[in-house]
Amino acid sequence: MDKEILFDTRLVNRWISRKVISTGDYEKWLKELPDVSANAENIELSSRDHLESSGS
Repeated sequence: MDKEILFDTRLVNRWISRKVISTGDYEKWLKELPDVSANAENIELSSRDHLESSGS
């Protein structure tokens, strides 16, 4: 199975519970991921934006 599927955040708990991968495998995968934080973009939200998105 493709590693992208095995370690997909939405599925990883399922694979661990079915013993397809171990918690150690997942932790190793996370440690090997490159740091892409420099590519992140900061966005500013006003209090109004927060209230509108929360449904208040």
